[in-house]
Amino acid sequence: MDTGRIYKAVTIATVVIVILCALYIMAARLGLADGLDFGAGAYYYTDIPDYEKVIRDDAYQTSVPYWVHVVLLCCSWPGVGSCTGCGSGSTAAAPAKTEKSMTGKAQMRCSRCGQLHEITLHSSINAMQEPALKASVKDGSLFVWECPHCGTANLARYACLYHDPQERLMIWLLPDGPVPETASVAATLDSLDGYTLRRVKDVGSLIEKVNLFDAGLEDTVMEMCKYVTRMELAEKDRSLADIPLKFLRLDGADNELLFSYPKDGQMHGARTGFHVYEDCRGILQR
Repeated sequence: MDTGRIYKAVTIATVVIVILCALYIMAARLGLADGLDFGAGAYYYTDIPDYEKVIRDDAYQTSVPYWVHVVLLCCSWPGVGSCTGCGSGSTAAAPAKTEKSMTGKAQMRCSRCGQLHEITLHSSINAMQEPALKASVKDGSLFVWECPHCGTANLARYACLYHDPQERLMIWLLPDGPVPETASVAATLDSLDGYTLRRVKDVGSLIEKVNLFDAGLEDTVMEMCKYVTRMELAEKDRSLADIPLKFLRLDGADNELLFSYPKDGQMHGARTGFHVYEDCRGILQR
């Protein structure tokens, strides 16, 4: 008898049995604690690691030993075990490196004609896997959409996570304020040991952070550099004392710091020597 047909029949039978078991568990309400009945979603939440920090510790009741769950989890983890096609063992890659960029759809209203249009939003960006998206972040085009009705360029404001696994960098763009500090969020942040984590409120600040870390510079030092540069500009024009300087790049053979700032509806540039950055870093390291 054909072995392939046997495997196929066993696979189909297994899937059917699993589905029937799942339906029976939900119908009989097995494993749910009293007072935690909000549908099948209860099973999902009780599977979250460290769920006891968020909800009741008796949310999931089972007579199966704990080690059985650990073994089942390890056996089902993607990439762990033997390769079906070649028979060789393979190790699961780090989640941070395999995580793909995430997109979604949303309705945005044109700032000029008021027409609603559906656009693509990038809620998560993996800069290592998709360098083209990283380039779109750096030039700002990722957050600009053109109205098909009147041709106006509009800025899309939405939350976005920029992730560069190679540089161990995460930057959250949160236009509407910070994410509430829940136990699950705190646990996630604690697991990112060795990462540089930043939070910004606008697209311009996200672009600046990416440019800074790409250049190998420290953003804390750069804030002092910008203060010094504003004071130097203000000696010639007092109206420039409070301008919002944004770092663009290192320029020239001497690695001058190039900044941009808005004035009178136009963008202007400013330069300062790299020695200013080195002096500021020396002050902060004292």
